[in-house]
Amino acid sequence: VRKLVIDRLTAEIAGRFAAEGIESLVLKGPALAAWLYPDEVRPYGDSDIMVAPGDWQRAVGVLERLGFVDYLGPMEHPRMESSAGTGFVRGDENVDLHSALHGLDGDSSAIWASLLVGSEPQVIGGAELRVPNRAALLLHVGLHAAHHVEGKPIEDLRRAIACAEE
Repeated sequence: VRKLVIDRLTAEIAGRFAAEGIESLVLKGPALAAWLYPDEVRPYGDSDIMVAPGDWQRAVGVLERLGFVDYLGPMEHPRMESSAGTGFVRGDENVDLHSALHGLDGDSSAIWASLLVGSEPQVIGGAELRVPNRAALLLHVGLHAAHHVEGKPIEDLRRAIACAEE
């Protein structure tokens, strides 16, 4: 049930972004579940959405109008670990907004463009949203595993390598 709630939240946010002319990609969560866990449950606790670096402020404005707040905002030195994403909360709902992928250096606008051009449609929360293609998902899974070095990201990487084409 939690996954269904998160998927509907993802569809709500992506739909509002689209209404404002902001393209988005859904990272991890349902994108990985459909690919790596087709007959199993892959739990996830939040929505991960990526937007172009140039759309960052507009996307934050949409989230704020939807009632979300930056949960790190009150900290003295927020985002010391990474500027790749920011967590927003609304009650018990949370979304991580990304404009880059942690561990992937380079021109973030060019990276975004390459992820978007190769993206694929996937029905999430009742809406057709865009997700990175398999090669980009594999890259993201590897970066995520390198960042966390244990737990679910490592299992995701194991499964991704096992089912990835050469």
